[in-house]
Parts: sequence; structure tokens; C-alpha cells
Amino acid sequence: ISRVVFTSFHMNDYYLPAIHNSVGWNYFSALNYSSSLSSNITSDDNDTTPDLRRGMNLHHRQLVTAMANQLSRVIIHNRWDDKPGGAEALLQLTLAFHSWMPNQTYAQGRTSPSVIKDHWLDWYPEMKKLKTLKESKLMSDVAEGKLLRRDDVYIIPELFACPAHLVRMGVHVFIWKLGAVGNHGSLPGQRKNIQLGCKYLSHSHWLSGAEELNIPEDRIFLPYMTPAKSHKGEVSNAQRENLIIVNGHDQSSSEGTAVKNYCNDKDCKVTILEGFNTEQLLQLYQKAKVVVGFCMRGCERSPIEAVLAGAVLVSNICLAAQDSLDFPIRKENLVTANNTVEEVLGRILANFEEEQIKMGDMRDLYNEIGPATLANQTQGFIHNLLADLGSTANANSTTQQQF
Repeated sequence: ISRVVFTSFHMNDYYLPAIHNSVGWNYFSALNYSSSLSSNITSDDNDTTPDLRRGMNLHHRQLVTAMANQLSRVIIHNRWDDKPGGAEALLQLTLAFHSWMPNQTYAQGRTSPSVIKDHWLDWYPEMKKLKTLKESKLMSDVAEGKLLRRDDVYIIPELFACPAHLVRMGVHVFIWKLGAVGNHGSLPGQRKNIQLGCKYLSHSHWLSGAEELNIPEDRIFLPYMTPAKSHKGEVSNAQRENLIIVNGHDQSSSEGTAVKNYCNDKDCKVTILEGFNTEQLLQLYQKAKVVVGFCMRGCERSPIEAVLAGAVLVSNICLAAQDSLDFPIRKENLVTANNTVEEVLGRILANFEEEQIKMGDMRDLYNEIGPATLANQTQGFIHNLLADLGSTANANSTTQQQF
């Protein structure tokens, strides 16, 4: 089902209209692919409309779960010894698959209990239930294909090149884009990965259409904010100060320098988001009126977390902020040559409560994205993957009959 998705955003207020051509989830091809499975499942007549956020209705969810048994396993490379960000997104994706196909979902990589980063077990206690592939001789075993087998779905971060030998074995290898190409790899490297048979996934709408990838909608997995660090409900300004917090990697940029200089002769303060623990970050989010994130390489957590707590986001027309499906930011909050850092910060600080209200679309968006939406996206992914495999099998069968 191909469709155009319109959001509720006031589109003229944003840099790019929030409209995406959606590949959608091709339900009917999958139904044809596995019609024998659907004969004993009754559709829920009260919930028949597919939706990218809500996911499938009961009938479709049951069908996909049954169809998923035709796959061998879903294996996601994890890095439990790393700091939150990409590593946390990989864990969230693993838990999303595990929530509805627990017997076939595995975490592979740095997954020993002895390496788990502080707080992760507190934040994600369900990770204790995850199946893991053995640690011994891990790299050599993966290199030789000993840990993986035909029809496994293997998801790796962009840190790794396409393992062509696994593709030749019949493993369905996907590389999850968690940041812009300048962070890891190169455009020629991405092209080679595709030539070798790997496919790409995206963690944001912007990345799905950037860097020549053109990743379809059903291969976008949206990670959610750390529940323990996400403000829920109405925002409060009881502790609010003229505080501007700046994403750590922006401090040395020209825009970051302009932000730091802005408060030299004004009644405000600038704090760089580096070296703070969770409790300290939450306190800063409650105090800050403005959070600054320039050239965001993806859906970066600190700016989003601060917005959820009531801060106003300032960015620029660069990388992820260019897509209003990821960052519904008003055009006047994007720094340009004609809309300077000084002008933007001065307006927001002078009219903070009014500007805070305008961030409601972004707060609503990221309050909606959570474990359930990510699980629904994994179901849509498996649904379409199986439909594609069925179409390929039918095509090969027809070709063989012809010759």
C-alpha cells in the first residue's frame, strides 16, 4: 500500500514540509505470500487501517508473528560496554524484536554481563532475558560464518563493512545507519557495501533519504529517548533560568563560539553538555530555556531530551534538522546568515513562554515514539522482508519453469 503521510504540523512554519512518500507496508503481497497461514486468523474489524506509528492491527500482527517463524533468527550486533547513543539504539532495537519474537532474537557482540555500562540494567531490566551468541572466539567465528546460518537476519551498525561472505551464505545482512557518513565510513564505502549485497536501515527520516541511500519507509527504525531521562506530561517552568545548554560537539564550531560569546555581556549563562551524570542532566534540562544543537548527525538525544523537559531547540539548516519529520523546528529557530545566533537567542529569551508553546509539535512527536512504536516498525520490516523473499522465490520458480 503506497501512500503519502501528512503530519499535523503547520507546514509553512517549518524549513521542509512534513510530507513523505511512504513505501508503506505491503500487507496484501504478504497475505498472498502466506495465504495458508491466514486462513485460521480472524481479522479485527474494529482496527483495519495500517498506520506507520500505531503499527498493524491484531490480524496483521498475528500473521507476521506466524510468518516470522519461517526465518531462522534475528541477530543484532550490540555494544553493551559503550556509552548511550548508537549503542543504546542497538539495544532498543534488539528488545523491540525480542518483544514479539523472543525465541528467535539474539544479541551478538559485546554482550557479556561483565561489560554492561552503568545504569543500563536499571534502564532496561528486560535485557536480562535476551539470548546472546557466545563470546569465545567471537571475531573469528563471525568472520568464518560459524555463528550465523542461512536465512538469519543480521543487523550491524555502520561501524562495520558489509560481510560479503555472509551474504553469499544466504544471511540477510542489514547495516543500520545511526549517523551521517562523516562519522563512520565514506560514500564510496557505502556504495561498495550495497554492491556486496548488504542493505541499509535508517534510524531517522532524514538519513533515509540522505547520502544516496533512498531507504524505504519500512526500513526506518526510530529509537526512543531513554525512559529514565525523558520528561513526561506537562512541562514546568518553576526552575527555569536564562540558561543556554549546548550539545557537546558544537562547542568548537563557529556557531557554538557565537553562543558562548552571546552571554558575555547579557543576563544569561551557557553550559556545555559534557561530563554530567544522569541526575545532573535532568536538572539542567529543567533549568534551561534554550538547547543548542548544530549539524545534528541524527536524532541526537540531548537536544530532544531537553525539549521534552521544556527547552526551546535552536539549530541550523544542516544535516538532520533539514527534515521536519525528525525535527519539527520553526524556521525562525534555524540559524542562517540572515538569522544570526544573536537574533535567535535574543528573541527566544525575551519571549520564552510563547516560544516554548511553539515546541509542542516536537514534544508530542517524541512523547509518542517509544518501545511500542519501535516494536511495530520491526513487525513491518519482517512483514515486508518475507513478502520480498516470497516474491523472489515465485519469480525464480517461474523462471525455472520457463527454462
